[in-house]
Order: sequence, then C-alpha cells, then structure tokens
Amino acid sequence: MQKTRAFLSVALTASLIVLAAGACDSDPSSSFNDGEDDSGAGDTGPGFNTDGDTTGRDATGPVDCKPSLPASFTPAWKPPTKANVCGTDQISAYFQACIANLGLDAGDACKTWMDANTACGTCIETADNSGPIQWHRDRYYYTLNIAGCLAIERNELAEGQCPATYAASIQCQRDSCDGCFQSGDATFEDFQRCQQSAKQSACAGFEGKVGQICGTTYNDPDGGAFRCFRNNDNAGTHILRLAGIFCGP
Repeated sequence: MQKTRAFLSVALTASLIVLAAGACDSDPSSSFNDGEDDSGAGDTGPGFNTDGDTTGRDATGPVDCKPSLPASFTPAWKPPTKANVCGTDQISAYFQACIANLGLDAGDACKTWMDANTACGTCIETADNSGPIQWHRDRYYYTLNIAGCLAIERNELAEGQCPATYAASIQCQRDSCDGCFQSGDATFEDFQRCQQSAKQSACAGFEGKVGQICGTTYNDPDGGAFRCFRNNDNAGTHILRLAGIFCGP
C-alpha cells in the first residue's frame, strides 16, 4: 500500500460541517475543488459534504468506523494570539512549500521554508495547535482553525463563548473517530461518516451548545466573522486569508 499525505479542512456553518480531504501525490490541483461553497449553499441537511478528492490513503475496501469517544475526553480550548509577523509574500510562500505540494519531497521544502522564516512559521503552525493550520497524526492531515479565527474576529477568547463552544464540538467529533486511522483500509470518507454519526450521538451535547451559544448568524456577512469561512472562494484563497487573519498585518 502506498502511503500518501492528506489534508482535511473543517469549517462549521449554521447546520453543516464541511470536511475536505485530498490525496496529494503528484497533482496538487486535485487537492482543491473550486466549485464548492462552504457558506451553506446546497445544504441538504446535517452532515458532511465532501470538498476535493475523498481518498486520503490507498484503500482496498470500505471500513466501518464507529464513533468511540474516549471516557477521558475533555475539550481543551486554546485561545489564539494575533501576531503581525508574516508578510503577504511569506504566507504565499508557506502555502506553496507546506500545503500546495504535499508530495514526496514536500517535507524537505516545508522544513527549508520554516527554517528561514521562524517567526512567521511558528505563528502559522503553533506548538499547541492554536494557529491557523493545525496538523494531526504526525502531519498526516491538517485542519483549519476556524474556531480560532472566530475568536480573533469576534474578540471572544473566553471559555463559554462561541469560539470555544465551536471548538469543543469539532474536537469531540475528531477524537471520537480517530480510531478510523488505525485501519490500513480506512479512507477519509469513512472518517467523514464516522464524524457525522458522532455529531448526532456521542457529540450531540457539544453540537447542541453551538446552536445555543453561537446562534445561527455568526457566519453571515454581518455576523462579525464572515472572513473566517470559505464562502465562494477556492480552498487556497481561504487558507491564505485565514493565515493572514492570525499572522499577517
């Protein structure tokens, strides 16, 4: 089985989590689907829509991943820190070195860039995963820190506010389904299905609090955090904008 790198970006709308996963072997353009809209258009109900290629690793067949939330699970809110340490050109160069070309030599290119841009790099990829790009499972996939963006844009850094509540639901779903990655046959579609199930079962309490505390307009143009969401932009543009919100001028 050929090992591939994959990415996963998570964005929560009023009633929809959109998860993007992509196999990134040789054609980086296949990682993004410019036609998807994360703002809720085309929403057919609670659950996941796929944005981009669906296979994060080579698979031989379907895997039944069931949610299993660890008994010790406690959501950990890590408020972001806004820092003006990256120029626009630096953010674009990070994207090219560490995100856009996740092929066999991407690790070397990313390390070279990080070594030459320490302040900017450690803002984009913080040690505690409170930055805009959150890597998981030894850089096997990454998520976008939409909750952190909400905190910066809405100036809501405390526990109990919308961003922390939002993050708790996402963490619950991710942790409930982390076991999917233990199977060599699992794909990101399996992970998605598991998270959809977790959202409605093991994590229903956390998800319900999002609606109670965030309401239904926080991702609207007048909701104070519209820039955090992809809306009609392609995935690359969204990532660059998110990194700029955290680390740019």
